[in-house]
Amino acid sequence: MKINRLISLAIATAVLAIFAVSCGVFGGNGGVKQITSLKSYDNTIDNKKKFVMVEFMKPTSTPCKMIAPNISVITDEMKDRLVVASVNLDDPFVAEERLTQRCRVEEVPCMILFENGLEVGRNVGYMTKEELRVWLGKYIK
Repeated sequence: MKINRLISLAIATAVLAIFAVSCGVFGGNGGVKQITSLKSYDNTIDNKKKFVMVEFMKPTSTPCKMIAPNISVITDEMKDRLVVASVNLDDPFVAEERLTQRCRVEEVPCMILFENGLEVGRNVGYMTKEELRVWLGKYIK
């Protein structure tokens, strides 16, 4: 009986660890590029081959935590047409470069969609996977 409990606990721990990594916890990011400088931001949005969605987020925000798994799924589903990147608003470069003012980000999560370096769409707040698909589908055919 004690062995069965240990096996159940080990399986549950493994499942939680896999889920956590796929959602961006413990350093896993589900294919989402982390932007850590103004240069990497500019280089990322200036993609001529794919659309780029940049998520502006704060790791302590509940809506940001809730949307992370949805973004991870969409990133995987649309990887041939979409690059997804994330900007942590708590990162010092954001304040130094005044990135939130430049991008007019007032609330999180804020997703901005770029085509050829130009903003084509914006959405603020939590979205389900289906809502993300519909929103992106308006722009990405």
